[in-house]
Amino acid sequence: MKLLVTALHDEAKPFIEVTRCKKVSGLGNLNYYANEEIGLLITGHGKVQAAIAVARFLQKKEAVQIVNVGVCGASDTSLPLGSVHVVNQVRDQATGRNYFPDRLYAAPFPESSLITVDNGQSQDEAEENSLYDMEASGVYQAATQFVSADRVHFLKVISDHLEPETLSPKRVQELMKNVAPAVLNFLETLPEPEVTAPLETEELEQIKHIKENWKLTETQFHQLRDAAIYFKLTQVEESYGENLQKIASIFTPQNSSKSARNQALAQLLDALGT
Repeated sequence: MKLLVTALHDEAKPFIEVTRCKKVSGLGNLNYYANEEIGLLITGHGKVQAAIAVARFLQKKEAVQIVNVGVCGASDTSLPLGSVHVVNQVRDQATGRNYFPDRLYAAPFPESSLITVDNGQSQDEAEENSLYDMEASGVYQAATQFVSADRVHFLKVISDHLEPETLSPKRVQELMKNVAPAVLNFLETLPEPEVTAPLETEELEQIKHIKENWKLTETQFHQLRDAAIYFKLTQVEESYGENLQKIASIFTPQNSSKSARNQALAQLLDALGT
């Protein structure tokens, strides 16, 4: 499945209408729409919200390609409003860290660098020839925990030149409606590489069995699953299942108290190398 990711409903609305995606239930409070071919996730405003939503979604569902699309500001006033740019570098202004989407697939849009900020940016503060948004670094960090960097793409639509005026919902929808055909065409051209599950079905069942017996929370289950994936990558494949079972049996909680379960889980995670 190919996934579009937007921060705002106003950014998503034109895509929902064009693709006739329907709201999907059963995913907690995730704001997700889908048809038979693509999905569309609305994360909410800001990089933290974006990272949390993307990570929670990818824990539940798989995506072979992820395209973050949304409006952005541009420091270069010669860049036309409404133009689409594909991002070749994302910098998180707060941390100074740089992220580089692996550009393996051609896009019919000019390339630009992007800076993700926590607060609005003005022309006086801006760097030359940069785009500005508030979500991309969060999307990248979360998505690349589940898929390779060549499957994470950023398409940004210039909505302003960092003027102080507030961008109206109507204007956001107009901008996204104008670019929706080109964005969807780009999404369609992306290949659908096979997704390789880090754990086989039987291996995942082992983890679920431990979760049920130990009465682990969802967070603890995900910690154990991630540790098992790492453990598998460092083990001889034939011995993985047997070793996991042996290690788990060593650290089985001695009683049913919460503290005993937490202690046993901590020992198990440590034995798995995390």
